Amino acid sequence: MKETKYSEDGKSNHGDDMPQREPAEQFCRRLANPDEDDIDLEQVIAEHRKPHKGIDLR
Repeated sequence: MKETKYSEDGKSNHGDDMPQREPAEQFCRRLANPDEDDIDLEQVIAEHRKPHKGIDLR
């Protein structure tokens, strides 16, 4: 199996049909610096949680 090589800009050598890949260093840096735009998933789930109506037995 041929190894995929990526350039510094994250592009693979497979051509334009493959998605761009974020370099590991950039990904780790992004994870280490948490964004202030984080959302509270518990709040989102609670807002949209509704009881299940069950099946219609008519």
